[in-house]
Amino acid sequence: MKLNQNELSLAVHGAVETEQRDGYTFFLRFTKKQREYYATTEFSGKEWGSSGMYLEFVTDAEHLRFEYKEIKASSQCFYYFDLFINGKMVTHVGTDAYDGAEEGIYDEALPAGEKTVRLYFPNLSGTGIRNVELMNATVFRPTEKKLNYVAYGDSITQGYTAKEPSLTYVNLLGAALDANVYDLGIGGERFQPLMIDENYPVAADIVTVAYGTNDWCVLNAENGLRQMKEFLQKLTQVHKDSVIYVILPIWRGNGAEDVQKALGTLEDYRAVLRAEAKKHEQITVIEGIDLVPHHADFYVKDQLHPNALGFTQYAKNLLNEIKASNRI
Repeated sequence: MKLNQNELSLAVHGAVETEQRDGYTFFLRFTKKQREYYATTEFSGKEWGSSGMYLEFVTDAEHLRFEYKEIKASSQCFYYFDLFINGKMVTHVGTDAYDGAEEGIYDEALPAGEKTVRLYFPNLSGTGIRNVELMNATVFRPTEKKLNYVAYGDSITQGYTAKEPSLTYVNLLGAALDANVYDLGIGGERFQPLMIDENYPVAADIVTVAYGTNDWCVLNAENGLRQMKEFLQKLTQVHKDSVIYVILPIWRGNGAEDVQKALGTLEDYRAVLRAEAKKHEQITVIEGIDLVPHHADFYVKDQLHPNALGFTQYAKNLLNEIKASNRI
């Protein structure tokens, strides 16, 4: 069984649009308006990243096979696919290094009988696919989710350093909530009102916002506070029917907690963001400082980005905070 474009679109979760490029279909997490904005910024190219996206369907196929093309969409030069069968991870394939554009063939044997297949796309590269085949299949049934979850954020939200795309905090949380995940994370990003599309096509049940650590690092007080306020105001208008959680910056183990910037210490910045977010009744503030344990073992070498272990703690603790809020 070869999937047509409509069947493929039904099976891909986390995309709002598609675009044809070099003979491949690229599934895109940002709208055309958002992509056009990012193309004019220092983050140009990152809008192509396939963070949060996965194929999921029920089938009795013996093999899943397709051709793919990966293009660079972050500062990282690795990509991996994670395959789950009936909720259990069975393969993790890809490469630790590529030159920024690579083509290949994904071909994995599947267990006998009817099963649910979920294949996470690489989170830090852009993924184009074509000629998707389910060998000897008589069943193909795309899955449906209970919720729509939209995640705004920086590199941590995009899943930097996570070679297992299934283990980003966004994907872990989405799986726990049985939600379609729309990951709008961009490495290095800050509160930026211009990236919010007033006509964003997803009716989100849950929205998380996790900016701040980059704002604190690089912005002066005037710009930092203005962009924060404008972003939150616009966000609550665009997602007026959504439950919104603003996550304050997580702990940084690189000594930054004691550094003075234009916006004060990082804790000073957390206090300002907390106060600003609480002005909006629609927003629940989540204290990010303890989402990831304050220990080097939970971070990569920069002591800023969580590793896989850190992401699992982030997701688990964030899920507990969301449940405790009694808003979903």
